[in-house]
Amino acid sequence: MMLWAMLAGLCSATFVFAVGRGARWQAARHETRLADLSARGLADLFLFVSPATLVKWSSLAFGSILLVVLLLTGSVLLAAPAALATWMLPPAVVRVLRRRRLRTIALQFPDGLDALAMALRSGLSITQAIAVVAEQQPAPLAQEFALVSRTQRVGLSLDEALANFTRRAPLDEIAMLIVTIRIARETGGTLAEALDRLAATVRRKLALEGKIRALTAQGRIQGIIVALLPPFLMLALLWLQPETMRLLFTTPVGWATLGAIGVLECIGYLLIRRIVRIEI
Repeated sequence: MMLWAMLAGLCSATFVFAVGRGARWQAARHETRLADLSARGLADLFLFVSPATLVKWSSLAFGSILLVVLLLTGSVLLAAPAALATWMLPPAVVRVLRRRRLRTIALQFPDGLDALAMALRSGLSITQAIAVVAEQQPAPLAQEFALVSRTQRVGLSLDEALANFTRRAPLDEIAMLIVTIRIARETGGTLAEALDRLAATVRRKLALEGKIRALTAQGRIQGIIVALLPPFLMLALLWLQPETMRLLFTTPVGWATLGAIGVLECIGYLLIRRIVRIEI
C-alpha cells in the first residue's frame, strides 16, 4: 500500500514538474512574441510601446481573467484555458488597429494624390513633392509619406522607399501609385496628370466600397447580434437559475456543451462575415 502511495506521489510530482516547465517555456515564448510584436507590428503602426509594458499588460489580463473565471465557476479546468486565451489578445488588437489604419490611409489617399500632383505642377521634384505632402496632409498618411521622405534622405532610392511603404500598408491604391510613378519615369509622361486620373479612380473605388458597406451593414449587425445573444442569454440564466446553470461549469457534460457552443458560435460568425464580405 505504501509502495502505491509512493508511486502516486512520484507521478504527481513528475506531472507538476512537467506542467511547470511547460508553463515557463510557453511564458518565455509569449514574451518573445510580445517583443516581436512591439518591434514590428506596433512600430509599423507608429505606436511605440516597450516590450516590458506589453508583458505587464498581458500579465494583468491573464491574472484578472483567471481570477474572475475561477470565482464564477470554481473550476481550474475552465479558468486556465480562459486565462491562456488572453495571450491571443495583443495580436488581435494589433490586427484591428492595423485594419483601421489602412482604412484611414485609403480614405486619405485621393487627397494626398491631389496634393502630390499640385506640388509637381508647381515645379517640385517627386522627392520634394512627397516631403510637401508629408507636411500638409493629416496622419496617418502624413506619417507614411514622411517616413518615405526620411528614408530617401538617408540614402534609399525612391523605389525602395515606396516598396517599404507598400510593405507597411499593403493597399491596392499604393501599388497603383508605385506603378504610375514607374511608368511616368520610364516613358516620360506627365506624372501630375497621371496622378489626377489615379485620384479619380481611387475616389470611384472608395465610393463603390462605401455603397457596398451600406448595403451589407444589416448582415454585419445580424452577425454581431447572433454572436452576442448566447453569452448574454447564458448570463441571464446564470443570474435567474444559478444552481441549474452551474452544472455547465462543474461537470464534464457541461464543459463539452460549452466547447460545442463556442465552436458553433465561431463558425456561425465567420460564415456570416464571409457572406457579407464583397471584394472589389
